[in-house]
Amino acid sequence: MGQLILADFELDLSTLLARLDAKLDEGLALVRYLRTQAQPTFANLILPLSNFNAELSEFWSPVAHLNNVADNEDLRVVYEQGALKLRNFSVTVGQDQALYQAYLTLQQGAEFAQLSVTQQKLINDAIIDFQRSGVGLSASAREIFKRYEQELVLATTKFEHNLIDAVKAWHYDTLKLEEFSGVPETVLVQAKKKAKQAGVAGYRFGIDAPTYLTVVGYAEQASMRELFYRAYVTRASSLANEQFDNSQSMLDIVNLRARQATLLGYPHYADYALVKRMAKRPQVVLEFLYDLAQRARPKALEDWQELQEFAQQVGGPSSLQAWDIAYFSERLKQQKLGFTEEALRPYFPLAQVWQGLLALVSTLFGIHFKERPIKAWDPQVQFLEVYDAAGLVGGIYVDLYARDHKRAGAWMDECKALRVLQDGQVQRPLAFLNANFLPPREGEPAYLTHDEVLTLFHELGHVLQHVLTKISLHEVGGIQGIPWDAVELPSQFMENFCYEPEILKKLTRHQETGQPLEDHLIQALRASRTFQSGLMMLRQIEFALFDMQLYLQGMLTDVAQIQALLDRVRQEVAVIIPPEFNRFQYGFSHIFSGGYAAGYYSYKWAELLSSDAFSRFEEEGILNPRVGEDFRNTILAQGGSRDAADIFVDFRGRAPKIDALLKHSGIAP
Repeated sequence: MGQLILADFELDLSTLLARLDAKLDEGLALVRYLRTQAQPTFANLILPLSNFNAELSEFWSPVAHLNNVADNEDLRVVYEQGALKLRNFSVTVGQDQALYQAYLTLQQGAEFAQLSVTQQKLINDAIIDFQRSGVGLSASAREIFKRYEQELVLATTKFEHNLIDAVKAWHYDTLKLEEFSGVPETVLVQAKKKAKQAGVAGYRFGIDAPTYLTVVGYAEQASMRELFYRAYVTRASSLANEQFDNSQSMLDIVNLRARQATLLGYPHYADYALVKRMAKRPQVVLEFLYDLAQRARPKALEDWQELQEFAQQVGGPSSLQAWDIAYFSERLKQQKLGFTEEALRPYFPLAQVWQGLLALVSTLFGIHFKERPIKAWDPQVQFLEVYDAAGLVGGIYVDLYARDHKRAGAWMDECKALRVLQDGQVQRPLAFLNANFLPPREGEPAYLTHDEVLTLFHELGHVLQHVLTKISLHEVGGIQGIPWDAVELPSQFMENFCYEPEILKKLTRHQETGQPLEDHLIQALRASRTFQSGLMMLRQIEFALFDMQLYLQGMLTDVAQIQALLDRVRQEVAVIIPPEFNRFQYGFSHIFSGGYAAGYYSYKWAELLSSDAFSRFEEEGILNPRVGEDFRNTILAQGGSRDAADIFVDFRGRAPKIDALLKHSGIAP
C-alpha cells in the first residue's frame, strides 16, 4: 500500500546547502551517464531522470515551504542561495545537447509509437523544455541565458520579500477605538492581541489582507478607510517606504524575461510563455479577454451606476472615492440582499466549514480523511491522511491562519509526488494547503466570511488534483505538466458548491443558535453571486490585459512605463479608475514573483472550463457520485498526462462552451 513519510520541518541550515550541492552533483553524474546510452529507451533514459527530478523536488519542497510560512533572515539567505543553485542546475540540464539528442533519438525511434500517451507526452514536453532552456543556442549564448535565469531568481525573490516586509512594517496604533466604529469585533480583538504582543497600549492594526479588507469595508470614518487604502495600494513602492520599493525588481524581472525570449528567437516573452499553454498565442488571449470585456461592460456600467445612486441616497459623498467603494458596496449588499460578508461570518465556524467540505469531497470522489498528530512548523498546523476504498491515497498539511513571517494570501503547493520507489513500494503524494484567515479568539472557534469559504474550497481543489492523481511520473503527475491556463480548473470548479443550498446547510452553524443558514439568506447568498459581477469581471480582465500587454512590450527603460501601460489598459476597459497614487502593480506578485507572468488570463480561461464542468453536475445532480467519479477519473486523476482539452472532453462529452460562465456571472441569462 505504501506509507506516508512525514518530515518534522526542522531544517539544519548549516548543512543544507552542502547537502543540496551533493544532490545536484548526483544529478549531474546521472546526466553524464544517461548521455552514454547507445540506444536510449524510456526505461534507461526517461525513468531514471524522472525519479531523480522527483527526489530533488522532495528534498527542496520543505525549504521553499518554510520560506513562505516561517520567514526569517537566516532561512532567507539559505533559500536564495539554494534557489540559485537549483535554477542553475535546471538550466545546465536543459542545455545539455547530448541529453537533448538522446530524447530526440527516442522520440524519433521505433519504441516511441509503443509508449503510452502519458509517456509520449512527458517526452514531447521535455523536448519543448530543452528548446525553451536554450539548448539550441551557441555556447556563449547559453551562458548568457543561464545568467539571466540566475538574475531572475534573485529579482523575483527580492520582489516577494519586499512585499512581505512592507506589509509587516506598516501598522497603525491607537487608543481610540471609536476611530474604528463599524469594524467587526473579530478584527478589533486581533488588533488588541497584536498590540499586547508588541508591548504597546491599545490596538495595533496592520494591512494584512483580512484586516485591510475589513477596515475598508466596514469602518464608518472615511479618514480611516482612506488611511488603510493608501497604505495598502502603495505598499512595496517608494510612496510608502523606499526601503521596500519594488521598482527596480519589476524592471529587472520584465527585462530579464524579455532578454530571454529575444535570445531564443521569440518576438516577446508572452510568445515564449504560451508555447505549452492551451491558448498557444498572445493574440488568442487578447481576443478572448476583449470579447469578455465587451460582454461584461454593460453589466459593469449598471453596477457602477447603482452603487453611485445608492451612496447618494444614504448620505455618501457626491463623488465616490476609491476607499469608499468597498464600504458602500457592503451597505448596498445589505440593503439589496439582506446581508453583508461580516453579517454571515457567525454562520461559518471554520471547523464546521472544514468538516462540511471534507464530507462533500468524500461523497463526490469516494474518499475519507483521518487526522494524524504531527510536529510541524506551527502548532495550529493539521495533517490529514486521505483514503479511498483501496486504502491510503495521500496526505495534506493544513495551515490556515494568518501570522507574522507568513506570505500573504492562500495557496497550495506540492510536498511529495506519487511515484514508485526503487524497492517497488508506492510513495503517496503529500500537499500543503495554506491560507491567512483570522485566528480564533482565545477559547472560541474561528469564523470565516463567505469569501474565505470560497478561498478554502478553491485551494482544496488544487490539493485534490495533486493528491488524487493516478500518474506516477513526476513531470506529468498531480499538478505537474498541466497547461497554466487549465491549472485553475479544479479549484474554480470547487467554488461553485459554495452557493448550493444543500451544501450551505452542511457548512453553517450559527455561533449562538447552532442553526444552519436560513433559506432566505441562502437565496440572498445565491443572488450575491451576480452582485457587482460586471465590475468584478472587468477588474480581472484589467489585470489580465495589463499582464499580457506588459510581456508583449519588450524591454523597458523606466518603471514609469509600467504605470503608463496600466493606465492605458484601465482607460480601455475599466469602469472605475483608481487614484493616481495607486501602485497596485508593486504588489502584483502573481505576475512578477509568481508563476502567472503572461498567464493571469488563466483565471478567466479556466473559469470558462470550470463553469462548464460544473454545469454537468447541475444537469445530473449536484451530489451525483457517478459524475463525481467521472470528474475524479479525468480532471483530477490524469493531471498533465494528456492534452488538457482531450481530458476535458472526456469528462464533459464535448468541447467547452462559454454559456455557463456567462450565466454564473450574471452576464447572460
